Amino acid sequence: MPQEDLLATATDPETLTCPKCGVEFPATHETRGPGPAKAKFAAHVNKCRGSALVGGQENPEPENLTNDPGQEGIASPGPSGEAGQESPILPSPPGSPEAEAPATLQEAAKACAPVEITTITELCKISLTDAEYKDLSIKMGQVCAEISQSEADLTALKSRYKSRIDAGEAKRSEIADIMRVGWEERPIECQLIKDYGSNTISKVRLDTGEQIGYRAMSQEERQRGLQFMEAAGQEAGEEQ
Repeated sequence: MPQEDLLATATDPETLTCPKCGVEFPATHETRGPGPAKAKFAAHVNKCRGSALVGGQENPEPENLTNDPGQEGIASPGPSGEAGQESPILPSPPGSPEAEAPATLQEAAKACAPVEITTITELCKISLTDAEYKDLSIKMGQVCAEISQSEADLTALKSRYKSRIDAGEAKRSEIADIMRVGWEERPIECQLIKDYGSNTISKVRLDTGEQIGYRAMSQEERQRGLQFMEAAGQEAGEEQ
């Protein structure tokens, strides 16, 4: 073990002292691997050794910079730009981005997944203001007035159409009766024949010549018949 590392291990186990610059770092009792304090101390020692190189001389590899038996052989970085030197792999302190890196492929894929944001319209509850309550009250009054007017118009319309319906029903009944009996009464020109010799009166249709009525004369009709016969006889005597 180099003499410089002996100085680091020979110090108080509660503190870690840099063998180059003598800066002390507080140590903690980590049971597994280097903790944040030991990692910080190791990084400081590597930095001091890298800045102390002169003209291509290599500084010796530290055997145990953290005074931890399980962390021997931590590689120290070479000078900037010199080939063949490897940087030490040191644990990242808690809270750093390296410490929060994903540990599995699933976590890495989830962390790198794209996020799509779109704008949509959704129905949500909104409390009414006093002005909105007033506006809705006015609209409610207008709707009630429209309902009342529509009901009045409907009543008048029903009454008007009720009369039409009644007239239609009466006409329908009349037509049904005509179809049921098979005939209807129509005005037809007829001849009224008064036979004063037989004291009878008959009716004959001019369109068909059918006699549609026949009855005896009443006493009054007979009296008028006698007067008619006397007048006719007088006219005939005067002509002679």
